Amino acid sequence: MTVMPTFAGSLDDYYLAAFGEQSAGASGKTTSLQTETAALPAQCGTPLKHGLQRDWSLLLPTTQKVLAKQLALPTLSGTEFTFISANGHFKIHYTNSGSDAPPLLDNDANGTPDWVETVAATMEYNFAAYTALGYRAAPTINGAPYDVYLRNLAAQGIYGMTTSSQPAPSPGFANAYASYIEIDKDFLNSIYYPYLPLQSLQVTTAHEYQHAIQYGYNFYFDIWYAEATATWFEDELYDDVNQLYNYLPGWLYHSTLSLDTAVDYNATTIGAGYGRWIFNRFLAEQHGAPFVRTAWETLATLDSASGQDIPMAPLLEQLLSASPFNTTLGADFLALAKRFYTRDWTSHGADISKIHLAVPVATYTSYPVSTSSVPAPAVTLPHYSFAYYKFTPVATDYDLSIAVNKSNGISATVFRKSNGIINEIPANPDGATFTVTGFGSLNPASDEIVLLLVNTTATDGLGANFNANLFSLVVAGSCGPANGTTINTIPTSGLCTAGTPSEVSGTGPWQWSCLGINGGTTDSCSASIQSYALSITIDGTGEGAITSDPAAITCTSGLCQASFNYGTTVNLLQVPNAVSTFTAWSGACTGSGSCTITVDGPKSATATFTRAPNAKIGSIGYGTLGAAYAAAATGNTILALDTELAENLTLNLNKTITLKGGYNASFSSISGLPTVLKGSLKITTDRLNVNGLVIKP
Repeated sequence: MTVMPTFAGSLDDYYLAAFGEQSAGASGKTTSLQTETAALPAQCGTPLKHGLQRDWSLLLPTTQKVLAKQLALPTLSGTEFTFISANGHFKIHYTNSGSDAPPLLDNDANGTPDWVETVAATMEYNFAAYTALGYRAAPTINGAPYDVYLRNLAAQGIYGMTTSSQPAPSPGFANAYASYIEIDKDFLNSIYYPYLPLQSLQVTTAHEYQHAIQYGYNFYFDIWYAEATATWFEDELYDDVNQLYNYLPGWLYHSTLSLDTAVDYNATTIGAGYGRWIFNRFLAEQHGAPFVRTAWETLATLDSASGQDIPMAPLLEQLLSASPFNTTLGADFLALAKRFYTRDWTSHGADISKIHLAVPVATYTSYPVSTSSVPAPAVTLPHYSFAYYKFTPVATDYDLSIAVNKSNGISATVFRKSNGIINEIPANPDGATFTVTGFGSLNPASDEIVLLLVNTTATDGLGANFNANLFSLVVAGSCGPANGTTINTIPTSGLCTAGTPSEVSGTGPWQWSCLGINGGTTDSCSASIQSYALSITIDGTGEGAITSDPAAITCTSGLCQASFNYGTTVNLLQVPNAVSTFTAWSGACTGSGSCTITVDGPKSATATFTRAPNAKIGSIGYGTLGAAYAAAATGNTILALDTELAENLTLNLNKTITLKGGYNASFSSISGLPTVLKGSLKITTDRLNVNGLVIKP
């Protein structure tokens, strides 16, 4: 679309004034956009050059004569020198005298100013970065290095500009143009403050070389999207500079302007073009960064029937509605408008705080809000634009009702912000009203209700009006889906379907109430705690008992079970009988000591007890005293278990031995009870020292 000025006069007057050529046009007034932009932030000069080249044939011959120098190759203020970048992709043009001269410091004494070498290296970095992202290189004539001119641009209030020079068509790119770039000679002027010269160089060259790439796709690009893309890439290539965040307030303070608002002299003030860079970040987050490149590749296939720029919004709609995206530009624009408030961006997380907050068109602090309110609660929105309205809470027992009357194509969304948490409030079944319960309990200093109205269509002039009223809503408390459930942990959600939940009490089962609002009845609710079985198995040749704390298990043989609530800590204690030892745990318990289990599901453990031998010599056990005697050597000591042994013992092997009875099952100490030999003891040829043995016939 042709970018037309906002003042009266012909197209000739517009361009003459825009380029500082004083002209009294059709309005009879002398106008100069250069004067108007003097106090505005520095920006890109490409839109004006692009428009002039596009509209050249529409200008009067006298105007063309005056402005021809704007499309001619730059003439520097002194003798022109050139420097070819390391990889041969760029030719840097500079001078060593006059106003266009860059810093001439040459620390390496190679005859080329260090700053010129820095410019060349930065351009090569940009070339490599764009190539890696799949973009085609900016075309040049006969493959020559791309021309970059260092000039004094601060006086014009711009960082840089890219000018198309001549057609450079190739297969698949019928409308491609070659171009050249001009950037400020050193970025030392105060208009570039507070950014360092190198930072300004980085974002400017990333921006302008993206324009050069765009000319290589299709000369007839829509300038708002060209600037949105070039600005977006400043941060994609140089994420630490962050200069582009300065353009966002302009858009958010003028959100009722269309997404594709024309880029004019005041673009940085109203966020046109430059501020729309964040739309590309949104598209990249939603659909992947290659989506933006696909848009430019699609543009390359189109022709301009009228010789004017090809509108980008219909092209984006076409791409988004096709597979694999299967959405619409309107749906994505609505999601973007919401994200300005919810701030749930998914990339560049460290920089989200730099994104300006959504700006309300109006803030209301007294109620009702009606046609007599100031400002009036009504808006007319052009295509793809939005408006926020803020409602500040007041101390009251009432709720808030918002009713919206809107044209088809306007989307209405209500947000509730409480304690820093933002939730979207669903519309009532009628689709036109929203109920904000507990409005009066919100904190006026930090909480708010916000209405977002979005024109999601390509149609201008869609309207909406609304009103907001306080009212008392009687709500009966009603238990939520957590009621009657069996769960593992204290319930924190699903407590009430209506009313206000009380504090949940107990450690399971749990009880709570759903309190009615404004005199509504109260409902009592509860949830049971899940319990799980703990299974204990007694195994081994010995005997013993397993007990639990909490007391629920006393197991002496076989399999025993008890149920415990989820999260219960159960201590298991093993007690072998007098003639057994505890060997080990297996399953949910390990080792040979006591065991502690946290019940978070079904658990099972096996306790193994081992029958102690009746007698031992050293570490070797024997089933009978006779077997131990037969194995003993003269001088050995036989230890006997403190139990009753039914056998007849004859000592006739001419040995001298010691027999000590009354040992515990581990043979670690004497228990205090003797060993009872139920039978006879006959000594023939042996000598026996005996202690702790009782013979019972």
